[in-house]
Amino acid sequence: MEVSIILLTYNQETSIKKALDSILMQKFNGPYEIIIGDDCSTDSTGEICKEYAARYPDIIKYYRRDENLGLVKNYYDCLDKATGKYIADCAGDDFWVNEHRLQILYDFMESHPDTNLVAGEWLCLNPDQDIIKAGNAAPPGEYSGRKDLLNILLNKTVINLSSSLYKSAVVKQMIQRFPKLFIGDNLRFEDLQIILTCISQGHISVIPTTVYMYCTGHDSVSNPKTFLKKYLYTSNAIIQHRNLVKFFLPNPSPSESEQLKRYYKNKANYILSMAFKAGPDVMITYPLDRNIKKEASAKGVFYYCLMQNKILWESALKVIEVLKPDKLQIK
Repeated sequence: MEVSIILLTYNQETSIKKALDSILMQKFNGPYEIIIGDDCSTDSTGEICKEYAARYPDIIKYYRRDENLGLVKNYYDCLDKATGKYIADCAGDDFWVNEHRLQILYDFMESHPDTNLVAGEWLCLNPDQDIIKAGNAAPPGEYSGRKDLLNILLNKTVINLSSSLYKSAVVKQMIQRFPKLFIGDNLRFEDLQIILTCISQGHISVIPTTVYMYCTGHDSVSNPKTFLKKYLYTSNAIIQHRNLVKFFLPNPSPSESEQLKRYYKNKANYILSMAFKAGPDVMITYPLDRNIKKEASAKGVFYYCLMQNKILWESALKVIEVLKPDKLQIK
């Protein structure tokens, strides 16, 4: 098997066909497989996936979870089942946009043995059906070394794993050696640790070929639709991020430490803002990580101080709702 394609899905009956069709339309010279991880969908997603698996039994392997595993465990279970030399993926609510996507990225990897991951460019589709180029995407080129690794951690260099092809063996070997970096109950994202593994072990490249459509504006794990979910996701994700920094960027220089400090300050402000907007009951059930207040700027500390008194907190929310109602709307 040359390529394994991981397709994760959960309650995506309106988009899963388009995702599957965009993979099956590929004009690829080698054998490939599609591994579907259905995270216990409650709509007709499962029936659609079964129908496709029956039509393409030599290509599609369909796995329905008996219980909800969550994004991270679902992804890495599919990766464990993958037999391909290279791994690609597609979310069940997105789709590929180039019928030569696999062949182009595959040929690049085969001709660049020091490259562990190659990414194409991607587009964004908003709910109004406007298509725009991803504004923060890494420009075409080669990335390696500590400086580029830091920029990935700081979100200055953004690589979309779903527009990529990466070496299966490199990632699986790292998972075997350091499983807690990849799989765990408290982990919130699956992609950054793979990208960091690939750049820490060699090179990653971005090529000027558009291959992926990322659909925005809907409720998802990394882009939830409530302030509470945003607070919970980001506050847990930042803990995971800190652990990745400790592992992949040990003994940071003063300059690196200062850049990381600014990054965590912005994240702390965002987390405190989401907690504040989620309402007074949030801290009772979901307390803050102890580092957040220390890392926040004056703006974040202001949010924190407002949250120390329930009456003051509720009053502040009402004032914002009257004066700036857009501040209390999920964009």
